[in-house]
Amino acid sequence: MFNSIVEKRDNRSRRLFFLLLGALLLHAVVLAVVLILDFLRVSAVPQPAVTITLLDAASLAPPPPPPPPPKKPKPKIVEKKVEQPKEMLAPKEIPKEEPKEAPPPPSEGDGGEEGGVEGGVEGGVAGGVPSVVAPPPKPPPPPPKPVFQATEVASKRRISGREPTYPQRARIQGWEATLLVRVFISETGTVERILFVQTDERFEDAVKEALADWRFKPHVVDGRPVKTYTVLKFMFKLS
Repeated sequence: MFNSIVEKRDNRSRRLFFLLLGALLLHAVVLAVVLILDFLRVSAVPQPAVTITLLDAASLAPPPPPPPPPKKPKPKIVEKKVEQPKEMLAPKEIPKEEPKEAPPPPSEGDGGEEGGVEGGVEGGVAGGVPSVVAPPPKPPPPPPKPVFQATEVASKRRISGREPTYPQRARIQGWEATLLVRVFISETGTVERILFVQTDERFEDAVKEALADWRFKPHVVDGRPVKTYTVLKFMFKLS
């Protein structure tokens, strides 16, 4: 029996413990929910104050239009009276013309009008025709440019002349060279001047002496001789 009483007390104490624990848990949950709801609650924002301004109806009316500009006075037009020409009446008597005085004769030594006349000649007669100045003569036309001829054609026109001689010093020294010369030929066939295109000064004198004696047949164009030019090659080679 004693054991049963003890067991009943133990069971009652257990029940009280669990009830107390459950109550504590329930209070804790309720407290947590209340705190969460309080945190999530948004405070009401106060409405801003509304300012009401009363305006006068006259101030809302549009401004009056500006006054029109003053009118400019119109210029007065003055009408001029045009006088009508009076009727022309023929004179009863025709007035006699007075004789014109003759111009005074020129004094001795007077060579003409004072100051002269443009185009006049010193000592000329007043009222005469001025002399006509002849225009200056036209300059003569420039001479025609020389006509180019190939080396073969110029060689066929050659009438006389010797070939350049090999310079003695160049032969002893064993010098060799090739010269290109532009030769200008006159209307009569003589050599007017030469121009070295490719040269060697050691052989120029020999070429000049030879070309000074060359003669060519004149080249005729449209019935008259003209100047020509050609290019000649002179080779100085030791055999």
